[in-house]
Amino acid sequence: MNKYLIVFALVFGLLFFGCTAPEPEPTPPAPEPTPTPEPTPATPVGADTDEHGCKASAGYTWCEPLQECIREWETDCVAPTPVGGDTDEHGCKGSAGYTWCEPLQECVREWETPCVAPEPEPMPGSDRDEHGCIPSAGYTWCEPLKECIKPWETECKSGEMVGNDSDEHGCIGSAGYTWCESLGECIRPWETECPAPETGHDKDEHGCIPSAGYVWCEPLKECIKPWETECPLLDS
Repeated sequence: MNKYLIVFALVFGLLFFGCTAPEPEPTPPAPEPTPTPEPTPATPVGADTDEHGCKASAGYTWCEPLQECIREWETDCVAPTPVGGDTDEHGCKGSAGYTWCEPLQECVREWETPCVAPEPEPMPGSDRDEHGCIPSAGYTWCEPLKECIKPWETECKSGEMVGNDSDEHGCIGSAGYTWCESLGECIRPWETECPAPETGHDKDEHGCIPSAGYVWCEPLKECIKPWETECPLLDS
């Protein structure tokens, strides 16, 4: 009896489980291949000009203050200051390089004019030397004359009196005078021209040529031009 029950249970189990077994899942379809996008052609440099004519692909943008296309890493987009439009309270134009110089009381370019107060000029009379001579007025000390003189007015000579060396015509050689035969008078050759037919035809007894400015100097025993060579006086 038990054998039959076992066989019956086996047959029943096979039939039951065989009828209720799950159906296999269907295989999913293969995914469709994604289409490859077509490459976008590169924009050529210069083909992207904007309304101002600026080429962005070349790095240019429009600068309103300058009214031009610029590259910002090369040019600052800042309106320039007009030359002369930046005058300060002293009237100095900074854009032209001028600044106010207080010591000089004027606008200067420091690379052209140093901003340094000039040294005050000595007032005539405030620079007397140890002899009381005033150099700013042109005076210097003359030791032979023991006085202050202006060299272009007074010659600094020792022991010589102008006028005691008159020649036979009365011309005073120490004062620069010589005899002019053609004019018949004493002249200073650098002041008055002594006309002569030919220089050299008016030699005196010593062979000196007055028309050329020469006079005889007894102490030196030669012809001299008084304004070039001093003729010392003979001791009395």
